[in-house]
Amino acid sequence: MLDLDGEVGRARGEGFSCPDLKDFTERRGYIRDADRPGEVTLRDVLLREWEIVQIVKEGVGDCHPLVANPLSANPALDDEQREALDALLCSTNIVSLFRGGAGTGKSFVLRELVEQVQQAGRSGVVSKLLAGTNAVMDQESKLPGAKELASLFPK
Repeated sequence: MLDLDGEVGRARGEGFSCPDLKDFTERRGYIRDADRPGEVTLRDVLLREWEIVQIVKEGVGDCHPLVANPLSANPALDDEQREALDALLCSTNIVSLFRGGAGTGKSFVLRELVEQVQQAGRSGVVSKLLAGTNAVMDQESKLPGAKELASLFPK
């Protein structure tokens, strides 16, 4: 018979020791690294991450730019934003990373990116590129900026 009161108590941290936790995680097949004792992962997660790394490595310089002849950037963009937009539009890599601190205009640059790609007649590319973004944002809506980013790309 299942002791629900005991299970709920353990979920709250009651009557649950560090050795109990270690024993539980060892049975789950978590992978540990002695140099990073506070972190665990699973074999499936590592394999998926490795697949992503391989896709990125194989896709360096493997694509046509998103836009062959980018338009003049929106004059409201500052120099760094304009540089980021140009790098994204002209990238020949299968994956491009785009990051910046809060309030640096990432969303503004992404809007400009989408607009230029659409004006170049590549709306299908935008749909394909951003379909995954919405799925990730739906699942990871607790990430900083996730809701804002997802709102840029209506489903």
